[in-house]
Amino acid sequence: MKKEAKKRIYTSTVRLLEECPYEKITISRICLEAHISRQAFYIYYHSKDEVIKEVYINVLEKTYLDPSYKIPSDDFIDHVIHIYDSHSHMFIALEKWYVIDYLSKENQRIIENLSTKSFEDPYIQKYSQYYLASILAPLHYMLMHWLYNNKKETKEELKIIIKKFIYHQ
Repeated sequence: MKKEAKKRIYTSTVRLLEECPYEKITISRICLEAHISRQAFYIYYHSKDEVIKEVYINVLEKTYLDPSYKIPSDDFIDHVIHIYDSHSHMFIALEKWYVIDYLSKENQRIIENLSTKSFEDPYIQKYSQYYLASILAPLHYMLMHWLYNNKKETKEELKIIIKKFIYHQ
């Protein structure tokens, strides 16, 4: 029962991030959506930001740490585009959620986890954290630009743009 309540809080927060701006999300609204009391909320989280941090971490991990995708393969690009496309409102809400110190630490952790992957190029392998930082940050900003411009380009056009400007292919 306890795990179910925490899962409902999390799921409700994700749903609210998909539907409304960060500023409109309140603990009361999360509780109402999750069908739980405020007391139950505080058993699991201290604030709405704590839930949102958990959502952010999970989204980053789902996007970038899936071991079945090789960076910078076409499959990886398709995977990332699909996740940004499927969760566009949430990415925009998370982007506006301004906790830069936290985000920087989490992004660095993701890069450290990714750097354990093996790369064919020995130079990239040696400097994998620099390599990953040089492609993941521009990839994120390019995808956010696409979302803010109402996905003006098709996914296929976006993939070509990413390959040209980020991967220089």
